[in-house]
Order: sequence, then C-alpha cells, then structure tokens
Amino acid sequence: MKNRSFLILTLALAIFLRSYSINNSGFTFDELSTLAWTSSNMYEDKYVPEPYKSTTDAIQVIKHSVNFQYPPLYYLFVWNWVNITGDISEISLRLITIFMSLVGIIYTYLLGKRLFNPITGAIAAFIFTILPYSVFWSRQAVNYHIFATFFLMSMYYFIRVIQGDKVRIIYIVATCLAIFVNNYVILLLIIQLISALSYRIFNKKKSTLWYIPFIIILIAFAIYSPIYSKFATNRELTLYSSNSMTKLLIHFVFQVNKVVGEALFLFPKQRVILLIIIIGSFILTSAKLIYNKRFFEFSLIFSWSVIPFVATSIFPNVFRTKCFVFLVPVIMVCLSYVISYFLFTRTIIGKGLALLIFGFICFSSYAALTHYFQNGHESLKDLAVYLKNHSKPNDTIIISHSYPAPVLQYYLIHKNVYPIYWKNNKEAFEVLKSTNKLWYIKVHESWKGYNEELERILDKNFPMKTEITKSHSYKLIYYSR
Repeated sequence: MKNRSFLILTLALAIFLRSYSINNSGFTFDELSTLAWTSSNMYEDKYVPEPYKSTTDAIQVIKHSVNFQYPPLYYLFVWNWVNITGDISEISLRLITIFMSLVGIIYTYLLGKRLFNPITGAIAAFIFTILPYSVFWSRQAVNYHIFATFFLMSMYYFIRVIQGDKVRIIYIVATCLAIFVNNYVILLLIIQLISALSYRIFNKKKSTLWYIPFIIILIAFAIYSPIYSKFATNRELTLYSSNSMTKLLIHFVFQVNKVVGEALFLFPKQRVILLIIIIGSFILTSAKLIYNKRFFEFSLIFSWSVIPFVATSIFPNVFRTKCFVFLVPVIMVCLSYVISYFLFTRTIIGKGLALLIFGFICFSSYAALTHYFQNGHESLKDLAVYLKNHSKPNDTIIISHSYPAPVLQYYLIHKNVYPIYWKNNKEAFEVLKSTNKLWYIKVHESWKGYNEELERILDKNFPMKTEITKSHSYKLIYYSR
C-alpha cells in the first residue's frame, strides 16, 4: 500500500515536471518533421506559405514516414490525435509523449519490482521521473520516449513469459508496437534473444513456449525489415573506423560518458561522480545476481546495459545516443537496487552511503531542471515572435544554415524565409541582389565556416549593419543598403 501511494505521488510529480510551461518552448526541427508527415501541404523542410492542413489519408502518413525510413505507427498516432482535437499547438502535440512517459514510469516500477523488490521499483520510478534526460524527451513531440515505454513493456512481459506467466499475447503486442515505432527495436530483439538463451542454458526448468511468440515477433519485424535496411543503408552502416581495439574502447567509454552527461545535463566534475556511481552500481548488482545464481537476470541487465553502447560504438552513424531513453530505466533499476540494499543494512555507513547517492541524484536533477526551466525555453519561437512584430511584409529573412529554417517558416507564415546552404550557392547570391533590407540569423557556432563566409558577403553588399539580439544559440543582425 505504501509503495502504491508513493507511486501515485511520483506520477503526480511526473505530470507537473512534464507539463510545466510546456508551451513556452517552440517546436524543434524534429517535432515539425512529426507534424509534416501528418500533413497534406507540408513535407519535411519544404513548407508552403499557408496554414497547416492535415491529410485525410492514413496511407499518405505511412508513405511520408516510410520515405524517410522510419516506422509509421507514432505518426499515425499523431495524425489521429490532430484529426480528433483539431489542435496542432505545442501543448496538444506533446500530450501524447507526456502520457506515454507516465506509462513508462509505471513499467519502470514494475520492472524493478519484478527483478528485485518493490522498494527498488519505487526508487527507480522516482529517479526516472526527475531525471532531466527523461523530462526533456517526454516534453518533445518525437518518438524516443514513446519507444522507451514500449521497450519497457516488452521487456517486462518478456521476463514474465520466460518465467512461465501466461502473458504471451500482451508480450507480442507490446513488442510489435515497439517494432513499428522506432528503428532501434533491433537492439531489443538482440537483448531478448541473448537473455532467453542464457535462461535455457542456466535454468533447469526449461521455457519451451517463449520461442513461439518470438517467432511471431520476428515475422512482424521481417515485414518491416526492408524499410529498416534502407534506414541503415541511408545512415551509412559502416564500422567505426579504428585500427586498434584501444581506440574502439575509448570510443565506447566516450559514448557511455555522453549518455551519462545527458542524463543530468551535468558539468564534467558531476558527470565523473555520476559515472562512478553508475558503474559501481552495475558491478555490485551484477555481482549480487551472479552470487545468487540468478544468471537470467544478470544476462538481461548486462545485455540491456551494454549492447546499446556496443552498437553505437561500432555503428555510430546508425545508433545515436540521443535516442537512448530506453537505456536509462535499467541503469536506474541497478542504481536503485544498490540504494535500497544499503538503505536496509544495519550499518550506519551503509545507510549513509545510500542517502548520499540518492541525495546526489536528487539535488543534481533539481539543479539541472531549475536551469532548464529558467533558461531552456529560449528557442527560435522567441525569435519568430520578434521578427513577426518588427519586420515588414516584404523583408527578407535568411539563415546561415537550412536545418532550423522550418521552425521559422512554421511561425512566420507569409514571410520571406530562405533556408539556404550558402557555400557555392547561386540562389543565395540572387536573393542578396534582389533585396535592399534583410534579417540575418546566425544559428549555432558549429556552422562557423558557413557563417563567416556569408557575413563577409553581407558586409560587402550592405553598408548598414545593426546587431539586434544574440543568445547562446543564435544571433540576429539587420542589414540594409
């Protein structure tokens, strides 16, 4: 009863963190791709100067997603939601992700409870709730957190099927949902295959019925596999170009460090502390499972924790860490098991260590979330509002790189927004010749080479230059002849 009450309070906190000022930050490029694939008049970064129009044909939604080698199920969810509500605001589109993230928290609790005990599940659910990595992606209209939820559901029912529970149909459904939501489902299937094989090797009681639902799941994956193959090919499925195992290992550690850093938006020193805590928790949990001869659970946790990092280390173009929300719950379960283990020891040192680890996670998350809510809402939406209020109808708006252009085009309907790659581009120079006044948006320092070349051209052609505003992500400059 206490655990249920704690879980209810955790979900209430999750709702607050995931809905707080949800409409302040504007759409990202990825979110607008979600919207574009449900439309009849928008397609990826080619927007038309008129309001959004939802398509009436589900087949068109499927074609849009398949053309870009992504599973269509999430976009069909969004398409149905848009047609039901008639609302394409930030709040509306993000509600699906928020709701599914709550389901993911519940299954994090169930996973921790199933693998260890209710206390572990409750702590894991709480940490997953407040973790900035989880909060951030649960507030985005993209499929990463939704896939993590289906991943968790599949793993939970996979464990129950292996251990003899009659939930094979639910397991098949949950896994098939994961297959048609995100391409990274191949990692889920590999993890489950390895774990099932370890169960057959180390357990005297053989699970003879697991392979039946798994065959059905493989058939479902085979139906989608041509699209997945195109996705991998399009992403250049090439091995990490390293001639030594040492460099590959360094790359592996780099990827682990990157995910850990993103988990709490941490500074380097805090990141090292969290990395030590996570690795220590993983080692202690693994040692405890091996000591108790729980080889199936060890195999599941080990493969779930390690295989994604191996995949992104070997195939970095295909497996990108920003999509690794599905990896965080199992890491939190290991961490929570260690916290609960030390918390209920008889030694003061053990209890103190547990509270110290838990306190570090909570205070670091609080600091990161406070910074995110205070400073993380700065977006191109703010810039679009400024341009809408201060630019004239015929003013030209140019961007140093085309990637963020759809965001401005979405918020600046009927404005002359030009998403142009400026290097060696004749169209760019034609735009410059045909206008006397323009707004220049310099986006992201990583495009420094493009920005500098364009600024030299602008300075040469427009004698009047006024810097309007700047931030950590963009600079707005007004040019006139």
